[in-house]
Amino acid sequence: MELPSGIMRGPQEEVVLQLHNTLYGLKQSSCKLNVALHGFFTLHGLQREEGDHCVYFNASATVFTVYVDYLVLIGELEKSS
Repeated sequence: MELPSGIMRGPQEEVVLQLHNTLYGLKQSSCKLNVALHGFFTLHGLQREEGDHCVYFNASATVFTVYVDYLVLIGELEKSS
């Protein structure tokens, strides 16, 4: 953020700042992330839990949970021979 042109900052004055980007895009980002993750998970064979749309699972009991911008993976590691 920067002070808009023509605004002088003095010791007793309130400061007004101008945003370079609008905050509207930030409100949309979680929705876009959810759409992208849903597409990725379904492409790779995971199913969305009907009761909780932030939980995805597959046949081998691997579970992904999504909360805002956090992903949690619960499952077993495959043992290599």
